[in-house]
Amino acid sequence: MAIARTILTAADSINHGVQLHHLAKRACHELAHKDDVLLFLDADAWPLDSVKEQVLPVLDSPDNGIELIAVRRSVEGMALWPHPSFAATTCGTWRKYNMSWSLPPHGKVPMVYKTVLEKQIWRASKGLLCHNKPNLDTGAPLWSVFNDTSKNWLALERINRLDLDPLFYGVYGPQPGKPLVFHQGAGSRVAATSKVTTAALQVRGHGEPQPEA
Repeated sequence: MAIARTILTAADSINHGVQLHHLAKRACHELAHKDDVLLFLDADAWPLDSVKEQVLPVLDSPDNGIELIAVRRSVEGMALWPHPSFAATTCGTWRKYNMSWSLPPHGKVPMVYKTVLEKQIWRASKGLLCHNKPNLDTGAPLWSVFNDTSKNWLALERINRLDLDPLFYGVYGPQPGKPLVFHQGAGSRVAATSKVTTAALQVRGHGEPQPEA
């Protein structure tokens, strides 16, 4: 049943990142202009402000060096790289870096690349993630270009003033700034369990969620 809903006909295409990879490849075909905007938006996410007024001018500015605007789920302790729940770039940038949400660069041995990437991210992110061992998620292959210290992307952080759950119901935007996108967090599932626990957040120094002032 799940395969019937995918864009491919193989079991691997059920993978979120694999589907995104092939959709982006289709959108940024050889006739696509380098300035064509590529927008990723999860089924359980939607913009809270004008993409035309708040996102495109940032990508269009020749002076700021910003090549990607994307959610970064660092507050939840999930990942310090871009997340496809909401992300915007151009086809030119996507092709320039041979970007993919899930697949290794062309010519890399998948298992070797995965092992090396896990170690790199684990060393750089130790103590910041809610995982107790290396654990890659969708978007991890972008780490080499858009990571926690890179200046060429605008990370949209979780800016909730009221947290009903440490992972679900996230409101993201530039810090400081206005809310730009909402991400429910459960995907297209009827029911889902949060991947983040209060204990994990306390380990990272966040403590209990505070009520809105």
